[in-house]
Amino acid sequence: MQPRDHHYIFGHLVLRNMFLSEPERFLTHLQKEGTGFLAGIWRRIGQDLPKKKVLPPTGLAYDLQVEPDALLAIVRLPPASVTAEAMLVGCHLRRLPPEEKVAPGPLARFFTLEYGVRDDLQTPRTVFCEWNGEGVHLNYGDGPPAEFAAFAAAIRERVSTSRLLH
Repeated sequence: MQPRDHHYIFGHLVLRNMFLSEPERFLTHLQKEGTGFLAGIWRRIGQDLPKKKVLPPTGLAYDLQVEPDALLAIVRLPPASVTAEAMLVGCHLRRLPPEEKVAPGPLARFFTLEYGVRDDLQTPRTVFCEWNGEGVHLNYGDGPPAEFAAFAAAIRERVSTSRLLH
C-alpha cells in the first residue's frame, strides 16, 4: 500500500522543505504558535487534495528541546498506518558558537521515524531516516520506539556521530 497523500505530503515534503529552507523561521513559528501552526499547515495541504484524501489532524503535537548548542523540535503526526508514513519528524538546528564562522557538516537536519513492517510483513517496526539538503532520503534501519524522548536521543546520537566524521 502507498502512503496516504495527506500524511506523506505533510511529513516528508512540506515540513521538510519549510524547515530546511528557513530553519530559524520555522522554529520561531513553532515556538510562538505551537500546534496551531502545525494544524494550519495540515489544513492548507488538505485544501489542495480531493475530499476523500483529506485526513483529520488528530494527534498532531510537538516537543521543543532547547540545548546549549542546538534546538530540536519533534513533531508527532496523526497515527501512521502505512509503510513509509512518518510517525514523528525531527527538526534539528545546530547553533554555532559566536567565535566559529564555518560549521563542519550541515546546521539544519530533518529526520523521520517511519512506520514499517518486518520481513514477515505483519510485525510493525519503526524505521529511522533522514532527508538531506539535496532531497535524498537516507534510511538508517530500525528506529527507536515512537516516543519523543527515544527519537530525540536517536537524533542526538546520529548528529554527534556524523559531526565526528566531518
